[in-house]
Amino acid sequence: MNNNNNTYTILIIDDSPEDREMYKRYLSVPGINTYNFIEAENGEDGLTVIKEHKPDCVLLDYLLPDTNGIDFINDALNKPGNNDIAFVLLTGYGNEMVAINAMKSGAQDYLVKDKLNSDLLLRTVRYAIEKKQSDKTIRINQERLQAILDYTTSVIYIKDLEGRYVLINKQYEKIFHVCGENIIGKTDFDIFPDKIAKNFVENDRMVIKTSNPVEIEEETPHNGGLHTYISVKFPLFDPMGKINAVCSISTDISGRKQMEASLLKNNLLLNAISQSQSKFINEDSKKEVFDEMLQNLLELTGSEYGFIGEVLYEENGTPCLKILAITNTSWNEKTRRMNRENIANGVVELYRHNSLVGDVIATEKVIIVNNPENDLRGSGLPQGHPQLNTFLGMPFHKEGKLLGMVGIVNRPGGYDVALTRFLAPFLNVCSNLIDAYKNAMGRHLAEQKLKKINEDLELIVNERTRELIEKNTELRKLSQAVEQSISSIVITDIDGNIEYVNPKFTEITGYSGKEIIGQNPRILKSGKTTQGEYKQLWEMIVSGRNWQGEFYNKKKNGGHYWELAQITSIKDENGKIIKYLAIKEDITEIKQSQIERDELREQLYHAQKLESVGMLAGGVAHDFNNILMAIIGYANLSQFILKDDDPVKEYTQYILTTAEKGSALTKSMLAFSRKQIITSKPEDLNTVVKRSELLTKSLIGENIEYKLILSEKNPVIMADGGQIEQVIMNLVSNARDAMPEGGSIVIKTDVEDIDDEFINKHGFGKAGKYAVISVTDTGVGIDREIREKIFDPFFTTKDVGKGTGLGLSIVYGIVKQHNGFIDVHSTFGEGTTFFVFFPLSVCSGEAQNPDTDRMNSLMTEASTETILVAEDDESVRFLLKEILERFGYKAIVAINGEDAIQKFIAWKDSINLLILDVKMPGKNGKETYDEIKKIRPDLKAIFLSGYSEDVIDKNKIENESLCFVQKPVLPTKLLQKIREVMGK
Repeated sequence: MNNNNNTYTILIIDDSPEDREMYKRYLSVPGINTYNFIEAENGEDGLTVIKEHKPDCVLLDYLLPDTNGIDFINDALNKPGNNDIAFVLLTGYGNEMVAINAMKSGAQDYLVKDKLNSDLLLRTVRYAIEKKQSDKTIRINQERLQAILDYTTSVIYIKDLEGRYVLINKQYEKIFHVCGENIIGKTDFDIFPDKIAKNFVENDRMVIKTSNPVEIEEETPHNGGLHTYISVKFPLFDPMGKINAVCSISTDISGRKQMEASLLKNNLLLNAISQSQSKFINEDSKKEVFDEMLQNLLELTGSEYGFIGEVLYEENGTPCLKILAITNTSWNEKTRRMNRENIANGVVELYRHNSLVGDVIATEKVIIVNNPENDLRGSGLPQGHPQLNTFLGMPFHKEGKLLGMVGIVNRPGGYDVALTRFLAPFLNVCSNLIDAYKNAMGRHLAEQKLKKINEDLELIVNERTRELIEKNTELRKLSQAVEQSISSIVITDIDGNIEYVNPKFTEITGYSGKEIIGQNPRILKSGKTTQGEYKQLWEMIVSGRNWQGEFYNKKKNGGHYWELAQITSIKDENGKIIKYLAIKEDITEIKQSQIERDELREQLYHAQKLESVGMLAGGVAHDFNNILMAIIGYANLSQFILKDDDPVKEYTQYILTTAEKGSALTKSMLAFSRKQIITSKPEDLNTVVKRSELLTKSLIGENIEYKLILSEKNPVIMADGGQIEQVIMNLVSNARDAMPEGGSIVIKTDVEDIDDEFINKHGFGKAGKYAVISVTDTGVGIDREIREKIFDPFFTTKDVGKGTGLGLSIVYGIVKQHNGFIDVHSTFGEGTTFFVFFPLSVCSGEAQNPDTDRMNSLMTEASTETILVAEDDESVRFLLKEILERFGYKAIVAINGEDAIQKFIAWKDSINLLILDVKMPGKNGKETYDEIKKIRPDLKAIFLSGYSEDVIDKNKIENESLCFVQKPVLPTKLLQKIREVMGK
């Protein structure tokens, strides 16, 4: 049988050579199909040709020398492998009965030779072949769908709109022990109890009413119990788009439900054990511990009452029982009182061996009695004792020796061995706690033992929980194995060749059914899954076991995707594997989300680390600046007081120089933390670079070439020039250290536009114009792993003593404080370039240097104003008072904000200016100033601080035209600032 390229094989059976030639001539007309011809003169030869060549169509004369056409068709179709052949019967005369019998026997058409022409024969043969091919396709699809119905472990059924069953699968018949023929046409009320049937019908009606699929839990009785199913119900539509049936795919999840209940029960047991252990450690009264243990035991088992007792032995070896906890609320008052007195006095009660409790002690075995009225051991109960309906007695041991027992009674439904296994950890706790209580070896020893108990119990419960979870994961919910499935479904033969894929497979992979049928799933391989994993998969499924796992596969277009696959075998009625079924879920988005979450978590950790170290650095700088303020201030005053030839004056200069170094250190720390107070003004980046050139060259050796390339685009920025110089110095210093054998350093300035394309490419930035400074070296370069850490504080690749690890962190802090960005490009072994971006300023030019002559003249002018100083640091407070009074001012000092307000009220008419520390206990500087302004709105103030986040917002101060001075400040600078603020 050959149907490639629309070429078909036609067998012509006719004893007339002229007729055979006529048929071939009629069919040889050029058209859609091309035909190859085989001839036979009689029925016997025709059957032989069919067996050897399997033609697509047979044209045969009704009257043959050895048979007739109808008998021939019956003989041919009764032989295997001939069902896909089309038969067209030809006769010399028309006979309606012959035509009917021919069609019944399997002929596709019946033609009369006298009315035959080329068009009619061509059309008839083409229709016959196409009809057979269509029937074959339908049959194959039906076989596939039937395989899904027959071999899935889910229950599948279809009901009409009246709730009558029209189809059920084999799993339905197996689960409910019914035959499909007996179920078809019946409703749920014919099969199930009314309550359950009513629930099924309501769920079906919900699907019919909404025309939408639903996923719900349903309970169904079978195999002697009530099973829970997760049912996916969805509507089926007729060709007109109207609902004509409801289909359901139901999967038994009873095992999972039981495991969930078991997990909950284990958690309750663990909580009860943990509470008992904790109370034993913390409570002095051990009776309360055992009372609580007994109460937990009764709640866990649903028992009415019980006791916990310790087994003791008399001198002659006779065992007896000491009650540690007992439920006596059901007894009469006399018995309750006697019981309380006995337990309080530590009285030991002896038990007979012919009692239930006595048998537990004597045999050291579990005793279960669910019908005590028929058991002689249940007689002889104390007066007032409640009725005994069921009994469970459990001994517990320590190191092989009987230590005590637990007795509980009247559990609805009775007791069983499974319950005793469940309570084994609880008995272990009883044993250990009684042992610890009995030995009383001190609190420390008890804590150690309880710790060991806790570890053992956690191991037991964790192991049990792990086993339950592992079993739970083995329960998989089968997806809809139909065309509407949201899962990708693949069916292969036993050699792994694909026979069927659903539309979801095409949507995910890009391969159509026509392209993939006959291919092996290895066409999807990306190379990420190892041969060992494929081997393990194959070994499992050929042995009849299920396999589940993940693949990283390749689509038709070359893209990749993650999928979670479940593969199982399909068996025939004899248990032989005939096909394999794979159900797959696309989990690419889940995998990508995991990667993105991990990256975001790492970025957050990095940012928090920098922020924490920055806060530490800023806090240290604040306190250090107060100390430096006093040192620099007093040393500076000494310079004014001492004569030029006084040797002490030289010492004070050394003090000033050293203190200035300390001040520079605090500025570096504040720069790193991005909390430094910067004085921004228009700065030409070219001028800043030229200004630092002399010092930069002094940092590098003669074996390093220095080159400067300045932009002609006027790169003016709003910045603190000194801070920008520090950035350049640190970058040049790092470049020098990267070239121990020499090389070259190039410093370049430029102006660039940052747009969305730049931001997307580089991963940072904000749209706008930027002045850029780059520092390039030809050193050893930085590998990727180190590049990710270079801005971390205290990270350095230098030897001990040759670097603090703060250089690039300080650079990073300064750049961020100027609203800039920094980027590094480096290839290990080929050099490094740092790019620093600063927002371009709309202003131009540089701030003018202060007029030192004017400053000196200000210092010599007479001053008589009164200034109120508020400073909580004693040394700084006295320094400010000394400076002001030495230069003619009257100083009123306050130790904090509240003190300043009170002193202002007393001197409000004579005070001309306020000097306020920003950070003070109680009211801070700004709050103090706001209170004073309510009295004197026109009064001006100078704020002092060594840390820009000292409670107050510097920007707010600037917006209110107030003056902010950073500590430490030279006396001359402070005096100049006072003059400026007071308008002199």
